[in-house]
Amino acid sequence: MSFTSVVHCLGWTVVLLAALMILPALTAMLDGDSNLAWTFAASAVLTGFSGAGFALATRRERMQFGKPEAFMFLVLVWLVLAFFGAVPLHFSGLPRQPIDAFFEAISGLTTTGATTFVGLEAMSPAVLLWRALLQWLGGLATIVMAVSVLPMLGAGGMQVFRGAMPHGDHATIVDRVRRSAMTLSWIYSLLTLICVGALWAAGMSGFDAVAYAFSTISSGGFIPHDGFVGDIANPMIEAILMIFMVVGIVNFTLYWALLHGRPSVFHLDEECRMLYLIVLFAALLAILVLNQQAGLGALDSLRQGLFSTLSMISTTG
Repeated sequence: MSFTSVVHCLGWTVVLLAALMILPALTAMLDGDSNLAWTFAASAVLTGFSGAGFALATRRERMQFGKPEAFMFLVLVWLVLAFFGAVPLHFSGLPRQPIDAFFEAISGLTTTGATTFVGLEAMSPAVLLWRALLQWLGGLATIVMAVSVLPMLGAGGMQVFRGAMPHGDHATIVDRVRRSAMTLSWIYSLLTLICVGALWAAGMSGFDAVAYAFSTISSGGFIPHDGFVGDIANPMIEAILMIFMVVGIVNFTLYWALLHGRPSVFHLDEECRMLYLIVLFAALLAILVLNQQAGLGALDSLRQGLFSTLSMISTTG
C-alpha cells in the first residue's frame, strides 16, 4: 500500500476545491458582505495551502497507484473534501455546531441532499452558491469515479459496467481518471449551462437558475429556498427540471457517443431502455393514485405524478 500516492492525489483534489471557493468569495464581495468574502477567501487560502502541501510533500516519492490505493482514495476523498468544504460554512457563523457544517458539506458532496440549515431565504447568496457548488462537484466526481475507477476495481457490481466512451483498458487508474475527468467534465458543464439557460428563459432569476441547475444535473437536491419546487408555480420550470433530472441520471458516456455521431446508442443501451420502462411504470402508477385517491384532476395528476416519480428515481429529492 502506497500511502504517499493516495496523499498526493488527495492533495491536488483539495487544491481544486480551494479554487472553487473563489466563486462564493466573489459573490459575497459583489453582494457587499465583506466579512463573508474574507471568510471564503481565507478558507480558500487555507485549503489551497493544505492541499498543495500534501501534493508537493509527496511529489518526489515513487507513485504507485493500484487497486488498494484506489480503494483508499475512494473512501478518503469524500471525508477530506467534506472537512475542507465545511471550513467556510463553519466560519460563516450559520451552523450551530461544527458537526452541522460537516454534515452539510458531506451531504452536498455525496449528493444526498439532506440539510441542517433553516431559513434559506435569509441566507447570503455566497453560502447558497457554495452549497450548490459542493453538490455539483460531488455529482461530477461520482460520475468520473463510476466510469473510470469502479469498473476497474470490480466493486459493487461495476465490473459489468459498459461505457460507450473509450477509457483505455491497459491504462493505469490515474491515467483513466485523468482522461475521464477531462472528457466528462466539459460534457457535464455543457449540460449544466444548457439547464441554466433554459431555467432563466422560463422566468427564473439568474442566481436561482444556477442553483437549481447545479442541484438537478448532480441529482443533489439542495435548493436555495425553503419549501419545495411546487411553490414556484411555473409548469414550464417544472417541465425543464423533469427533463434535466432524466439527463442527470443517464449514463454520461452515452452523451459522449451522441456528440461523436452515434445517436442510436440511447435506444440500443439496455440500461437506458430499462430506465425508461421503470420511469413509465412508476409514473403511471403515481398518476393513477393521485387521480383516484387524492382527487386531483387529470392535468394536475400528470404534472405532480411525473415530477415526483422522476425526483425519487433520480434521487434528486
